[in-house]
Amino acid sequence: MPVSTVRAVKRFIQYDNNKSTLNVRRIALCVCMVLSALLFQSCGVEEIKPVEANLPKFVAQAVSPEGRTKIIIGSANTAQAPISFKDGLGLAKDIVAAINQSQKEYYLEHTFLPAEKLQNEVKNKGVHVAAFHNLKWGWEGQRLQRSLVMLQGSDVFVTLKAYKNSSDLFRLGKDVSKLGVKGYHYRFNYGVKEEAKLKKEFNMGLLEKERSVLDAVLSKEAQVGVVSTMLLHYFELKNPNEYKKLLVSKKYDSIYDMYYVFPKDAPISETAFNDLLKLIAKNGTMEIIYQQYGLPLPVWAISNKTE
Repeated sequence: MPVSTVRAVKRFIQYDNNKSTLNVRRIALCVCMVLSALLFQSCGVEEIKPVEANLPKFVAQAVSPEGRTKIIIGSANTAQAPISFKDGLGLAKDIVAAINQSQKEYYLEHTFLPAEKLQNEVKNKGVHVAAFHNLKWGWEGQRLQRSLVMLQGSDVFVTLKAYKNSSDLFRLGKDVSKLGVKGYHYRFNYGVKEEAKLKKEFNMGLLEKERSVLDAVLSKEAQVGVVSTMLLHYFELKNPNEYKKLLVSKKYDSIYDMYYVFPKDAPISETAFNDLLKLIAKNGTMEIIYQQYGLPLPVWAISNKTE
């Protein structure tokens, strides 16, 4: 029985202190409410759910690797929502599952590794492909190829609308407390990563995850945070009321593309890998996956879908 019906029944039955008996009329009406709820439930009628819950949802299915070329896809375990969460789930893993379900030539196996280990594993061929990466992020000196762009993002500044003259905080003066993510490179602080120097010269602290930075801004532990537009898209979908409290800067710290990176001698070519991506774009699976994380489809995927 729906929870809302149970609550209504409890509110409806009231004890009459004067007569020390239950009001018979109320009992009769409550019985009708219960019977109606059970009838609706047996007919398959469900309670109205939030709009977000009614979005199409991608469900991964078990697929056998037998007879397929195995490709190991690695994601960094930096919990960069919604690309990946701390349990390994997220956009990166869903894309792998969608490709496996859509064809029978390749079997993609998803693995979750520390960011620095991921690049070494690709170099040593323990992992064939790095997911949602960029050739400018530490791949110098290697013969690599890349896929179509999967995400176009940027790092922006966020604060609370509740602050007086909140937009002035985006001037990022030394009197403004700031937060970023450990290991990330920011242009506004000239790429400084040493925490002591950041604190002294920029009044800036570092946290392990982007979501922690966002939560700290919302709880006023810091006045300004640097987060990705990808996280903000997802946060707006899942927490619309909290998102409305945020003021997002029009200026950005950096703009970047994210795609799959893999060696020239990987067991799959650039063309073949892109064909796999185009396949799930054309059959509509990619759109369903991106929708459930609040992310816009890549431009190439939109045009491919209509071909």
